[in-house]
Amino acid sequence: EMVPAASAAEAELLATPFGHLLAELAYSPKMLLSLTGKLLELSLVLANSVTSDTVSIVLFAIRIAARVESSAALLLRAHSEGIPGSPLLAANLELTEETLTELRTGCTYILRLFQEAFQWVDSWLDELKELIKKDSEDPSENDSKGADGKAANTMEEKRKRLDANMTTACNLHAHSILMLRNVNMAEDGAVSITRLLSSFSFLSMHHTFNMERGLDIPEPELFEIYHRHRRHIIRWFDGRMEKKEYKAFNSVLQTVHKQFSSLDSANTVVTEDYEWGAVSGDVDNTGRFCIIGPKRSDAERGDVSTIAAEKSDQTMLELNVQLLQISVRGRHVAPLEEDTSGDASFVEVLKLKGREAKTVQCAALLTTDKVRVRELLSFPFRTLSWKERGPDVLPV
Repeated sequence: EMVPAASAAEAELLATPFGHLLAELAYSPKMLLSLTGKLLELSLVLANSVTSDTVSIVLFAIRIAARVESSAALLLRAHSEGIPGSPLLAANLELTEETLTELRTGCTYILRLFQEAFQWVDSWLDELKELIKKDSEDPSENDSKGADGKAANTMEEKRKRLDANMTTACNLHAHSILMLRNVNMAEDGAVSITRLLSSFSFLSMHHTFNMERGLDIPEPELFEIYHRHRRHIIRWFDGRMEKKEYKAFNSVLQTVHKQFSSLDSANTVVTEDYEWGAVSGDVDNTGRFCIIGPKRSDAERGDVSTIAAEKSDQTMLELNVQLLQISVRGRHVAPLEEDTSGDASFVEVLKLKGREAKTVQCAALLTTDKVRVRELLSFPFRTLSWKERGPDVLPV
């Protein structure tokens, strides 16, 4: 993005007449990277509760730092690997050894700050979980009486807080993905892979994509980051299977499995009770992992279980890392239809409100012109939605 300098003084500060980020990093990276890192570092000093206004400041600084760090990483990659047809080559951006050293130092500095930011994101998500749990409880247990005798915390107020907290949680997960753009998955291994898959799983369960007012980060950019790392993630899982690292393989998928459940802890799945394995067969099944059954061992090492592709439709849950797709008993997971999730009986049984009710995920077990049967992912229920029959239709 081009940001023209408004004056000669600004042009001098930007080091280029037009403020092109890549040009600035190619010729004067030290100041830009160090000040960007300092901005993020100072914003993290302000971090406290997730309900504080400083959260938006921290997330804004994260986005700026991620943009600058990604541009610096692109320059380093263009220098070391070469990018055919790259506009960098056409611009003849010559990188000296001193510049390359400054770029590497600056990227390392920002990535180190991202690790501190991850700690705050995790803390905020834990805090949001407690807030959502509190607002999801029976209103008679929490609502206090005001001076006029009416409940101070009305159901409508709670619904708005639930929606706001869920939106914040989705935004935090999106920023986690953004900070993982240039992480080396081969070196970071389980930690970064777990974080990336968990954040995408959470968004799949609780975020409605393609909305006019969505996340602070463009949704296509999040998927671009995932596809950048997809091959390395699959290779990591293959490596755990080859080395018979049973516990490492299962620990990652069990942690990701937790994101499939509701934020309400009353519905949290006890993922440690299940054992994950891989779908065997030809290369088309690479990256397909599913729940094999009850956990059979606590050992660090051992063979990772496999299941034949023709039997994978019978598994309770499958995660296709290749396609970033979740399936229940062989059927792809999708949002529950709004005419079902908004039905009074559905709301009464599950006690879901606002955004939480709109993002319930399910698998389609049966779809006809008369009835829809859906199996819910986060709750032990199936829904049956009958369409009104005319007088000329025989009973089913």
